[in-house]
Amino acid sequence: MGEASAMGKLRTITMTICALAASPAFAEQLCPTATSQPQADGRMFNHMRYAETDGSIMQPAPPSISPDASCRVHPAVVADLMRMVADADRDPMIAGQLRGLSCWRGTEYQRMVFCNGIHIGLMQRAQTSAPPGYSEHATGYVIDFGTANPGSCRNIEGCFAGSPVGQWLIRNAPKFGFEMSFPAGSKQRVTWEPWHWRWVGANAQVPGAASARAVFAKARALYPANPTPYEAPMVVKVVSQPENPIPVTPPPEPEKKGKRR
Repeated sequence: MGEASAMGKLRTITMTICALAASPAFAEQLCPTATSQPQADGRMFNHMRYAETDGSIMQPAPPSISPDASCRVHPAVVADLMRMVADADRDPMIAGQLRGLSCWRGTEYQRMVFCNGIHIGLMQRAQTSAPPGYSEHATGYVIDFGTANPGSCRNIEGCFAGSPVGQWLIRNAPKFGFEMSFPAGSKQRVTWEPWHWRWVGANAQVPGAASARAVFAKARALYPANPTPYEAPMVVKVVSQPENPIPVTPPPEPEKKGKRR
């Protein structure tokens, strides 16, 4: 086979591969009646892909934030979540108000949630709900928080950020390893969700934090959360002098003796 013929065949194969990649065969079946292709960077309607963590390992959130036991999370989250809930309950402004509205969600459940609202269009639906296979909830590290008494501001609304519980989370959740995945003005171009918090550990040494950070490494690098856990500053212990230091008198110089004649 000549060189020109081989190059021609290679071009044909390359064009075929590109055509197949752009064909509907590579589109994903998001809903029974809806398919869509991922974006060039692998996202779907700006949401990043996440594998589903086995639901059988999930553990219940503290009963005070999930009275019906519907909120289950990754085991690595439990210790920090319990400490955060206890801290919130010590604050008289929000004691007993914090709720975990939605936690681990398997891919099929996410499909049902997403597909129930596609009558408004896939892109529009993805503004408020991630497509199946692209939800952080599937990891088990995420909680949608709310309040027991939402009043005029319904849970899962932007105004939650201004509520007492929303404000408390913004000030305190990072201390317990949580960060707001989709802050206002996110470069990911996902709607601001002040109720949606993912756990990554207060620092990489917290048990389980390294694995959580690996799951969200790309998202954290490209589309930073805000607020996010801050590393504890280095503490330098300074030993000061006494308030009235005792003056040190230098020893007298030795007397110089004259030379003998």
